[in-house]
Amino acid sequence: AHNRVALDPAAPSGLRFDYTITDELRDRFEHYSQAVKTRLRGTRALFLTHGVALNYGHPMGTCRIGRDPASSVADPGGRVHGLDNLYIGDAAFMPTSGGTNPSLTIAAHGLRLAAGIADSHARRGARAAPTPARSAAPADRRIHTFARPPRRSPVGT
Repeated sequence: AHNRVALDPAAPSGLRFDYTITDELRDRFEHYSQAVKTRLRGTRALFLTHGVALNYGHPMGTCRIGRDPASSVADPGGRVHGLDNLYIGDAAFMPTSGGTNPSLTIAAHGLRLAAGIADSHARRGARAAPTPARSAAPADRRIHTFARPPRRSPVGT
């Protein structure tokens, strides 16, 4: 893909967005739009979008996943090649959008990564890191956390 974000001092934001809507994306959008319209036929559905638009909400395809570091950024487990503690946990691993909101796919990917990281630590015998509430604050300035909110007095008393 030829899509990218580049520094551009002449742009008001200082950034230039190069975003090409490919024929493949246009065809995919049309396919999914028709499928949704077919399923919703007979309902009172209202469609506000009638064509492919620029989409900056879920950038995808910026970190190719693969086994070969020469042609990919991260391995199939999401770990960046050559680094032990950096993982791709957002939509960057997805080669392209599927035509629907990817939030659940991204969440599933994150859960899969977390499980893999936990398994890796367990195999190495690593202890879980202490919770920030117990390790980040000095002893005389502890952060208090509650398993449940404190009880409130009944209204009017």
